[in-house]
Amino acid sequence: MGVYFFYETAEPVPFRYLTPTLQVGPLPPPYESDMSPSDYLEFAVEDLASDTARGLINSFSNAKRAFHLAIDSLLHQYGLFAKHRKSRFPEKLRLIDAIGMIPIEIMRNLNVERNLLEHEYAVPSKTRVKEAIDVTRLLLLATERLVEATPHEAVIGWRKPARHLLMQLEPQAGELRFFRISGQCRKLNGVSCISGPIRPFGGHGFSNGIKVAEKPWKTVPLDKAHLAEWQPIVRELVRAQRRQASRSTFVDHEHLTMTMSITLPFSLPEGTSWHEVLDKAIKEHNSSAASGDSSEHKDLDDSASSSSGAATQHDDTDGPSS
Repeated sequence: MGVYFFYETAEPVPFRYLTPTLQVGPLPPPYESDMSPSDYLEFAVEDLASDTARGLINSFSNAKRAFHLAIDSLLHQYGLFAKHRKSRFPEKLRLIDAIGMIPIEIMRNLNVERNLLEHEYAVPSKTRVKEAIDVTRLLLLATERLVEATPHEAVIGWRKPARHLLMQLEPQAGELRFFRISGQCRKLNGVSCISGPIRPFGGHGFSNGIKVAEKPWKTVPLDKAHLAEWQPIVRELVRAQRRQASRSTFVDHEHLTMTMSITLPFSLPEGTSWHEVLDKAIKEHNSSAASGDSSEHKDLDDSASSSSGAATQHDDTDGPSS
């Protein structure tokens, strides 16, 4: 681990420290579709150019599809879509606000509900359609950075009972899972922390000396009934992604991190753990890369893919000491 975030007792999070150990890039949309929000937005712009009633209706509908898919994809990125798939659109916006992604006040100022929820059967004016396209374009720009490197795994120091845990976000199941973890500890910022790399270079499995329980110590469903429990945790993952998790931050210069962006195609059968599948995909990728390195160098910085069954992973594996 390279970056640690620390929390005061008064802060509404159940842990003393958090250090991300695995981050992922944009996940595919949570639907069986190859379409992305940008695709629908492009259609909206093209339809608007026709300057006909049919074009205005189609343009507005595509802008609305782009906006809704962007919101659903953002919720899916942080594990919230699975348990809130059937929620109404305004409720999904409130979820976005609850975890600090985009202030709902901004949405209100942009007249999102007026621009995107009206005109179900009427022909919208060209001005209203342009506003809908602009609102959607602003949303895509605002959320672009939020999915670049989402923490899907972190080591944390639980407050009560005091223990070190490996926290994993399972977007497919809509859960946070916490596993007991043990390893070498050291005091950082006055707090006992798991120190050093928990994964070997390449990201597959765990390093020697690191022991992780096979079964979760605790599982928190990301549903309405457990909102008070998961909201401050997921909110902190959003802030950690922005590197703003806490004013008290420690950079462990003895265990710096290297970030590699790779695209891993895989399937995720229902009931399968996201992290098990991801770990297997990384292992297969590393084996393939190792065999290929004997004849040629492999470029690990592949372009991100938004097609179904592919995800870009930002793997914060620990590199050599500085």
